[in-house]
Amino acid sequence: MIKCERWALITSTHVRHRYFANVLSSHPLVNLIVIEPKMPSLHTPNSSEDSALLEAYFAAREASEINLLSAGRSWDLQQSLEVLRVQAGSINDQEIVDRLISHGIDHCLVFGCSWLKAPWLQAFPGRMFNLHLGLSPYYRGAATNFWPLHDGLPEYVGATVHRIDAGIDTGPILFHVRPDPVEGDDSHSLGNKTIAKSVKALRGQLERLTTVGAVRQLPGIHNGRTFRTSDFNASTLRIMLARLASGMMASYVGDLVGRASRVDLVEEYQPIGRRR
Repeated sequence: MIKCERWALITSTHVRHRYFANVLSSHPLVNLIVIEPKMPSLHTPNSSEDSALLEAYFAAREASEINLLSAGRSWDLQQSLEVLRVQAGSINDQEIVDRLISHGIDHCLVFGCSWLKAPWLQAFPGRMFNLHLGLSPYYRGAATNFWPLHDGLPEYVGATVHRIDAGIDTGPILFHVRPDPVEGDDSHSLGNKTIAKSVKALRGQLERLTTVGAVRQLPGIHNGRTFRTSDFNASTLRIMLARLASGMMASYVGDLVGRASRVDLVEEYQPIGRRR
């Protein structure tokens, strides 16, 4: 008798995380969801002007998520699943890992929780998969769809599905996802298009993740730099906004095939009928 694999989703509480959980909860292999609240991000503004800029930016991000990821406005799981809510920062407690083991979980799909460490790696070696918002290995760490726009490289906006190892977004890559851009896109719409397309890819390819073997390694840029939350501030935000205002997206969309093709990816997901 063939054993039916059991998957757990491990995620957080923002609109984008609820979207991920709600959509994927309908998959017949998903049996349990672990929800860890997000720790507040600390961005210390240097002035009231900086504070207003940052506040407006994050308010626009939330509005964009509600608009483009409307299925995540509230928790709306599509089947009866066990839900394990954990305290912020406690995701690596052994008792939480033990709960999944006792539930018979075989694989974990992760989006947005804290960094998973030794208890998880030991319990599910090679059996945890991460949806990382950013194209690894080029952009790793935090805000990794902000930094390509800051650098004037919108072709590097996207997501990476990879196996989880002990590093930060360094595990073997299964495939990449990039949004379908238009001239009027901003950082928020590009990011949310990426999430929607990535979740669609995962919904259709969940079983395939466990069968993908070794993948070729890609050369990184930024000398392998991993971005931290503290790297983002009002000054870097102004640089990114200025690039958008100067027509960066129009330039990119005008040469979409050429610019996109210059980024070396393992495998880029595209829905049938939308191949570049």
